[in-house]
Amino acid sequence: MANSNISDFKEKLISYCEKFRHPSLTKFGDTKIYDLFPRSKNGCLVSDEIHEAWPSKFPYADSPGVYAFLNDRGIVEYIGKANNLGKRLCSYTKYEKKGNTDSGCKLSSDWKVVPRYIAVVSVPKDSWFEILSLEGYLIEILNPPQNTQGTPILTV
Repeated sequence: MANSNISDFKEKLISYCEKFRHPSLTKFGDTKIYDLFPRSKNGCLVSDEIHEAWPSKFPYADSPGVYAFLNDRGIVEYIGKANNLGKRLCSYTKYEKKGNTDSGCKLSSDWKVVPRYIAVVSVPKDSWFEILSLEGYLIEILNPPQNTQGTPILTV
């Protein structure tokens, strides 16, 4: 599914839960979307879809989960997983302060298309083992252009 957007991401997340998750498992955390560059005016997502700028205290910092980087048009560019979302996402980004001024987000990785948003789904610690299958499922179905290494682990 080329050019998948945030709605596709959320829809496929629901599909994964319906097809593969046992009802007794703790539910995933709400999908949250953060704007990496909130002062920039060229983003396309409307304000009710975004949970503002990157929070000073990330709500899922110690949780396992899956994340998606989206471009400024809201298209999913990359999907990844993490045993610790806070540490993993901090490895991609950093915020710099110069004196009392926040100079904003700096991306620490090279990107073919610079991401504008991050969508984050926390996976409960009691089902941390699901992050690999959830990531594989979303990559296989959504086919983000910057997920180019390796081969799919899941046939859907």
